[in-house]
Amino acid sequence: MSCYIFPTSFGYSSIAYQIKPFLIQFIRLPGSFVYSHNRQSNALKPQCKEAETIGIVIQNYYHGKMFDIPWHWMSLKDYTPLQQEVYKETSKIPWGKVQTYQQIAQRINSPKAYRFVGSCMANNPYPIIIPCHRVIRSNGSLGQFGGGINLKKSMLLIEQGLLPFNLNDNNEKRHHEGAIKLDKHYGPLIRERIHYESQILAR
Repeated sequence: MSCYIFPTSFGYSSIAYQIKPFLIQFIRLPGSFVYSHNRQSNALKPQCKEAETIGIVIQNYYHGKMFDIPWHWMSLKDYTPLQQEVYKETSKIPWGKVQTYQQIAQRINSPKAYRFVGSCMANNPYPIIIPCHRVIRSNGSLGQFGGGINLKKSMLLIEQGLLPFNLNDNNEKRHHEGAIKLDKHYGPLIRERIHYESQILAR
């Protein structure tokens, strides 16, 4: 297994992958791991074109650019059929939209399995590509996220087109401070919109 670590507008992210045939093993979001230059500097260069492509896709995502990743680049064979259904349904949530854990449970014909859906989101091996950040609680609150709640808020704001600070600036602290300030300004509006959209989807 190879590893590729790369900077994004919110800090370092990484992917673990198999080269031949190419398979992404998992993705780590900014804030979900600690990058050590002394120990991991050899991972700053991708070992194949596909890994480089994933890195560019993730970097561009934080600039508000949509993407399309081949499903066969991801391996879900070690997950149960029900877990796979959850991930496939989650991958169908459109850019800028949200659904609740309960709505995903309903879509896999297991309406009482919303906690199971939450567990799947917590263990999602492919965040961003399988957009678990678009899954929220039924009361409209955002819930938890592997990269931290501020990153989840920021990702939703990016997709809403409401992230005004400069994403070409790679200062991680400044971006998180900007996201917090932005949430204070837009937070009630976003939560109201997310709650409204989740109610519409539930009808």
